[in-house]
Amino acid sequence: MDWLSLLLVALIIAITYIQTIQGLVSAAIMCGLVLVCAAVSFATYEWIAFSFLLGPLGDLSIPAAFVGTFVIPLIALRIAADVWITRANLLPILIDRAAASALGLATAFLMTGMLAIGLQMLPFGGAVLGHQAIDTETGEVNSLWLSPDRFAATYASFMSTGLFSGRRSFADVHPDFVQEIAWSQTAPDEVRHVVPPDSVKVVRVETPDYIFDKTPGIPARGRTPATDPKYDRVTPPDGKQWYLVRLDLESEAMDDGQQYRFGRRQVRLVGSAGDDGRPQNYTPLAMNDNDRPNMAVRIADGN
Repeated sequence: MDWLSLLLVALIIAITYIQTIQGLVSAAIMCGLVLVCAAVSFATYEWIAFSFLLGPLGDLSIPAAFVGTFVIPLIALRIAADVWITRANLLPILIDRAAASALGLATAFLMTGMLAIGLQMLPFGGAVLGHQAIDTETGEVNSLWLSPDRFAATYASFMSTGLFSGRRSFADVHPDFVQEIAWSQTAPDEVRHVVPPDSVKVVRVETPDYIFDKTPGIPARGRTPATDPKYDRVTPPDGKQWYLVRLDLESEAMDDGQQYRFGRRQVRLVGSAGDDGRPQNYTPLAMNDNDRPNMAVRIADGN
């Protein structure tokens, strides 16, 4: 049972109801505050996490910063609004409640979307309250009911190209934010999810003409001699290009076992393909082989 989806739908109904009975002015104030605080959270959570929370919280720094930069300003601003803004209902009750319910529904979707993203950022792996964010066999994302998380991420992308725009829009770096956080949580528990800035550096990028499919060798058995691994060249499909990204890993990127370990989908390349030029997330196709480090071998999922 997808209890997370069920919980979020119940929250959407509850928040919408509360905003409706509080009236249009209160619902309008809350909607405006939620819109601003959500945009601020998306714009600042990474900087807050890496600047202040990474040391004490480790892998929890990202979800803590994301939820904190949304909830704390929202509570403070709502208290201030309740103290300073006087309200009076001058509209007929039906119009007041109808308008309040529409604003309340928008508020509810955005609030529950922020909560859903924060919960799915938790680095616990596997399912969250019965919701499996990603099919680990196919890489497809399993959507929440009513998709409030996608609603929040779409709002962030929209605002980052408008009022909250900067040198790069949110969508340029996070073209599919829900997919990104779902991918990042597929790593085993012993693998780190967050490492300090500059502990993983791009050294250079190459465009190889081919990679290899590897057939493992067979160890010797009795009188049967051992066989070496077999490597078959594979060229890119027509109209496609592969990129080989060389990384330099500092000691700060090691996990508690003093090893460099990461899940396949924790690494992504953001780029544009096709005529529309829209950014997309791409996962690694191949990695350097253990037996022959100069060869890029196609990843066999499950191994």
